[in-house]
Amino acid sequence: MVYTAIICATCLTVKRVTESLILSAGAISAGYLVGNLAVRRITFACFNPALALGLNFVHYCKEGTRIEDLWLFMLAPFLGSIVGTAAAAIFISIEDEKDPDRTKSLEGFIRH
Repeated sequence: MVYTAIICATCLTVKRVTESLILSAGAISAGYLVGNLAVRRITFACFNPALALGLNFVHYCKEGTRIEDLWLFMLAPFLGSIVGTAAAAIFISIEDEKDPDRTKSLEGFIRH
């Protein structure tokens, strides 16, 4: 849920921070990579909820167990997207007075 929120907030705010497609792709990719490495290392879980949902369902059909874990792969990304959208709304609302299309959240860190 946490990393879904980070990726969602990054995707929604990156356009306000920079015009560069390379920096935008780099920021989104870095968020995804860090999330993938952390989730895999900490919990040995799958970072892609669609893949994890499918694998758990196949395991249930084959073995008849672990159906109780399916809710996690549907609820956590949904809640993460809500939290990420709320965080992005906070960053987007902090607009730069000189350029209303950009935010002040990273002022001075990334230049045009």
